Amino acid sequence: MADTVEVAAGATLVNTVSAEQREGVGALQVRELPLARRNYTGLLPVGTGITVASSGAQPGHGDRDGGVRLNGLGRSGTTFTLDGTDANANNEGRSGNMFTNLNYIDIISIEAIQEVQVVKGIIAAEYGQALSGNVNLITKSGTNEFHGSLFENFQSQRLNARNQFLTYKPPVTFNQFGGSFGGPVVKNKIFFFGAYEGYREAFFRLVSENTPTQNLRDQMIQRSSPVPPCPWHIVITCHGDGRSLRDTAASVFRTDADYELTVVDDASNGAITGVVEELRKIFPALRYIRNQSPLGAREARNRAIRAVDSTSVVLLDAGDMLDADRLYDAHCRGENSRTL
Repeated sequence: MADTVEVAAGATLVNTVSAEQREGVGALQVRELPLARRNYTGLLPVGTGITVASSGAQPGHGDRDGGVRLNGLGRSGTTFTLDGTDANANNEGRSGNMFTNLNYIDIISIEAIQEVQVVKGIIAAEYGQALSGNVNLITKSGTNEFHGSLFENFQSQRLNARNQFLTYKPPVTFNQFGGSFGGPVVKNKIFFFGAYEGYREAFFRLVSENTPTQNLRDQMIQRSSPVPPCPWHIVITCHGDGRSLRDTAASVFRTDADYELTVVDDASNGAITGVVEELRKIFPALRYIRNQSPLGAREARNRAIRAVDSTSVVLLDAGDMLDADRLYDAHCRGENSRTL
């Protein structure tokens, strides 16, 4: 009796027909590789140039959306198929998970997957809707013999380490269970196969925030107190020219501040009375002082200043528009000046 051992080796042939890149995960890898939540997307990073958006995170988590990026391209460019049939689970965008991330199971239970195929690079025309590539799941099928399987994935706080931010272990229960069964209906002709997967979960949510110090809280309460209005009181001296008064008042109004406004009429003929009444429709609190003093405008203006109760009085001349513009610029800079 003689034994013969034959060793053969060969280099992988270069694909000279197509520039697409094909990678696959076989049945043995699907069955034996450990997966935290039994989700097939955990198998994809085994290949090159493939990233998955937090495949092990919880349902509803912002990063767990079933998105797959191939060769650095956006996840919206990846399509998903099941035995060659479109299986994009999210109508709002291409992904393997349902809209709003309802569960841990993407497209189909891993118990029913025979092989995972990934096509990327310069892909064939049959993947016309894809930009970066396609992920195809090939399902198991029945055979001439009856076969079945059962599985249980159990996690508890008694088996887990304590969270580093807590002093105790809060209750945690994760129970993922199911099975599969297949066989012949008519041998060599008709077969059947089915799989079921479910889970029960009770989990805690750790909420952590920054707590302000007492000094910071006191400052925040102090800053949130109502801010008093601007203490400026505007005194405009007009020399009987209604148009100049109207233009200067418009420059004051465009600052959109809570001013007190007084108009001093240097002329004694009351020519600007009509303009003052127009301004009162916009500024009801406007005060109008008419020059009735033999000392002239200076005394009228001093009388207006003595009549106001304000920390700052701003004196404007209706004939000088530059002063009104300076008032607007000073308000924008937050200044509080007596003379402009």
